[in-house]
Amino acid sequence: MKALLRPRVLLSIVIVGGLIALAFWPQATPVAMATVVRGPLMVTIDEDGRTRVRERFLVTAPVAGEVDRIRLEPGDRVEAGKTVLATIAPAAPVPLDARTRAELQASLRAAEAAMERLSAEARRAGTALALATRQLERSETLAAAGAMAAEDLEVQRAAHRQAQEAARAAELAGAQAQQGGAGIRGRVGTGPAGPAGGRR
Repeated sequence: MKALLRPRVLLSIVIVGGLIALAFWPQATPVAMATVVRGPLMVTIDEDGRTRVRERFLVTAPVAGEVDRIRLEPGDRVEAGKTVLATIAPAAPVPLDARTRAELQASLRAAEAAMERLSAEARRAGTALALATRQLERSETLAAAGAMAAEDLEVQRAAHRQAQEAARAAELAGAQAQQGGAGIRGRVGTGPAGPAGGRR
């Protein structure tokens, strides 16, 4: 009986050992076969990404109200001065208490004084621009006749450009002050506040 068990034990050990060896035997790696051809190298990277807005724009209005639904979609073409991005419906007027009304009227007076000051600065800048333009014209005439050095002509051109920039800055500052005053007038209820319903 012991003699019959010994070959069975050995056979079972060999079978178990063979199964273990088969389980740990390295598997063949599947490969794809292709014909080698010449061509451009193509490299792709497949990754998740996140887009970020590079330039942010803040659009504000000097009057309170509700913006109607914007009908444009991202990517639509717009033209300066022609495309209406949004319209603002004026908010319902809120009754002002005496203190708030006094504060707004003081702000309105300050805005009107600032507008007068900026208007004077714009007139002064316009006068300086007219003078710089006349001087530049004279300098160009003298330079064409050979009676003025090229460096002096460049100085006159630079002065003319500075006068143009100063006049433009004064004009923009006046327009901003006028918008601020219109917003305050709209809240106080004095004078024309501009077309609040159609402000763009």
